[in-house]
Amino acid sequence: MSYKIFDNFLDACIVFNNDNNKEIIYRNQAAASLAQRSLMRMYVGSSMDKYFEFENLENLLEASREKYVETTYKTSCGHSGTVSITSQHMNYENHWLCVIRDMSMEVKLHKKYQLQLREKEKYNLEMKSIVDERTMELRELYDKEKQSRSELEKVYYDVKKMQAQLIEGAKLASLGKMSAGIAHELNNPLTCIQGYSEIVQKSIKKEKCNEKIFKMLDGIQNASRRMSAIIGSLKKFGENTFCGKRGELSLDVPISNTINFLAPFFKKHDIRIDFHCPPNPGMIIGDVHLLESVFSHLLSNSKDAFEKITDDRNKKVEIKLSSDKDNIKVLYRDNASGMSDDVIKKIFDPFYTTKDVGRGAGLGMSVVHGIIKEHQASISVKSVEGQFSECIIKFPAF
Repeated sequence: MSYKIFDNFLDACIVFNNDNNKEIIYRNQAAASLAQRSLMRMYVGSSMDKYFEFENLENLLEASREKYVETTYKTSCGHSGTVSITSQHMNYENHWLCVIRDMSMEVKLHKKYQLQLREKEKYNLEMKSIVDERTMELRELYDKEKQSRSELEKVYYDVKKMQAQLIEGAKLASLGKMSAGIAHELNNPLTCIQGYSEIVQKSIKKEKCNEKIFKMLDGIQNASRRMSAIIGSLKKFGENTFCGKRGELSLDVPISNTINFLAPFFKKHDIRIDFHCPPNPGMIIGDVHLLESVFSHLLSNSKDAFEKITDDRNKKVEIKLSSDKDNIKVLYRDNASGMSDDVIKKIFDPFYTTKDVGRGAGLGMSVVHGIIKEHQASISVKSVEGQFSECIIKFPAF
C-alpha cells in the first residue's frame, strides 16, 4: 500500500506496525523534522521508540482515533514539546497512521496573549488610579470655586475621556481573551477537517467519481480556508488590530462570495437577495476575507430580523454598489423588522444584542465596525422599526 499522498503534508505523518515493535513503515519530511533528523536518517524499518517517547502510546492511539488529542513528547535528541495527535487503523495487517501536529507555536501565542492581557489589565489599573485622582481634583475645584468655568469644563472633559478609555480598555481586554481562546479551540477541529478532506480528495479518482461530490469537497476546502482566515483575524483581534492580507480588490468580489455562500439558507426562508453592481465599480485596498465577514454578519442579522415578521410581505435584501471620484459606496437595505433609535445608538457596542439568550453574543456588529474602521471606511445606520433597516458603507477609492 502506497502512502505517498502524505509526502507534502505540513503535519508529521508516520505509519508503523503496532504488532512488530512499532516498526516504521512510512514517514514524511515533517515527521523527520519533528524528530530533529533528516529524512534519510529516520530509517524505515526501525522502531518508532527510537525517535519519539510518548507516555502510554497504546492508550493514546485509542483515545486519538478520529479526533485530535494534545500530549507531550520527547525525541532521542533531547527535544521536547507539545503536540496534537490523531491516529487511525489502516485496515492493512496492523498498520497505524499517526498524524502529529506541532503545537509549540500555538503555545507560544497563547502565552503571548496572556502577557498582553496582563499588560492591558495593568494599564486599566493605572487608568483607574488616574481617573480617581482627577475626580478628587475636580471635587476640590468645585468645593473651593477658585477656578474659572472654562478650566472646570476642561478638567471635567479630561475625566470623561479617561473614563471612556477605561471602559473601552476593559471591553477590549475581554474581547482579546475570548478571541484567543476561540481561535485556540477552533484550530484543532479545523485542521482535522482540512486534513481528512484533502486525503479523501487525493484518494479518489475524479473520472470515476460523481462531479457533485468533487464540488462538495472543493466547498469544504474553501470553507476551511475561510475559517482559517477568520481564526487568524480573531488572533489579531486579541492584539486589538485587524491586519489581514491587504491588496487591491473590487468590492463586488467579497459581496458575491458571501451571497453565493449564504444563498441556499436565504432561499429556504423565502428571502430574496438583489445585488446591483455597475460594470466598473472601482477598486479599494482591503482584505477579501475580512470584508466577507462584514457582509456575512449583515446578511445573518437580516435573516434573524425576518424571523420576527409575521405578515405576508415579500422578504427582500437589496445591496447596491456605486462609486464616485473619492468613494466606493455600498447601500445595504432590508425590509425586515427594523430597529428603534435606542437600539441604533448601541448597535456597535461589544456584547450588546437584541437576540434571545443563546442566539448571539453581541459581537457581530462590533467586529463589523472594527473591520470597517481598519479599512479607513465609515458606516452609518438608518432604520424604521417594523419597516426597514439600512446601512451605508463608504470606502476610500483607490
